Amino acid sequence: IEWLKSKPAAEPSRQAANAYVIAWASGSPNVTIDIQPYLSDHMEPNEDVLVLFIAGWIEYALTETEDYSVKEAHYAAVKTFVNYYSAGKGLKKDKDIDKLAKLDKKNKLKDWVFKQL
Repeated sequence: IEWLKSKPAAEPSRQAANAYVIAWASGSPNVTIDIQPYLSDHMEPNEDVLVLFIAGWIEYALTETEDYSVKEAHYAAVKTFVNYYSAGKGLKKDKDIDKLAKLDKKNKLKDWVFKQL
């Protein structure tokens, strides 16, 4: 997960890593990822956004075993792809993610995510 968060979108081995994350998430009996309709606007131009969302969810689920919350998992997952996008690692420019990045800078991203659920 840290590798995905640190490497640019154009990294040659990224496709294999993305496939691994999706396969792991699909086969995990202990981690269930909740993909809601609000995410569709943010995934269109950047296929890596879905994988980053899944990776953020997995990271949250594996580290917050005692205080696990689906709402907090959504927030952690969205924050993962927003941070990646904001770091300029090669995702295509996207006005919807720009809006989320602005909310994040104002510390309002969590409120936005919670309202979507």
